[in-house]
Amino acid sequence: MISPRKKTKRKTRFLSVYTATYNRPQLLDRCMTSVLRQSLPCEHIIVHDHVGLGVAGMYTDVKNHAHRCTGDYVMMLNDDDYLRHNDVVWDLWQADHGSDAEVLMFRGDLCGEIYPREDSWRFAPNLGSVCISNFAMRNDIWLKHARDWQPIYEADFAMIDLLWKQNYTFKWLDPVVFVVDRVSRGQPELESATS
Repeated sequence: MISPRKKTKRKTRFLSVYTATYNRPQLLDRCMTSVLRQSLPCEHIIVHDHVGLGVAGMYTDVKNHAHRCTGDYVMMLNDDDYLRHNDVVWDLWQADHGSDAEVLMFRGDLCGEIYPREDSWRFAPNLGSVCISNFAMRNDIWLKHARDWQPIYEADFAMIDLLWKQNYTFKWLDPVVFVVDRVSRGQPELESATS
């Protein structure tokens, strides 16, 4: 098997990770560390929300920063979530290598449970079965739809639903990619929070 570190001589990165953040420095630090430690390096775009746009505003702000992502695929990762282990990007690259997928679907660890659950895995996305970090879209699709993020809390579902209905090519990958320790609904860290 070829070492992942030898596979990094590429003009572009396989994955750009897009993270919006507001007033959650400890959580952002954990998120950043998980991206920086990947054995197959990926690009991490961090967008600081200096005015408190909130979750809905974070989505509509994508149009202002989408061009900064240069990876083959773009994944959104909330600042309070993190990549599960150091070989996540390598695992995704291996699983996708050579495919023509426009949208990659993968799993996450949501407060100790694998998500999406088996009853919704490999089926059309439905509300409550997909969260923001369950998918990555090819960069050209990301740029094309940067203005389509809706100013609602469920904008992640609205986006994946739009992509599904427009018949983009989906590929379902089994690796568990990210971890959500707690569902914060975009709330800032408490003074007593620890990472």
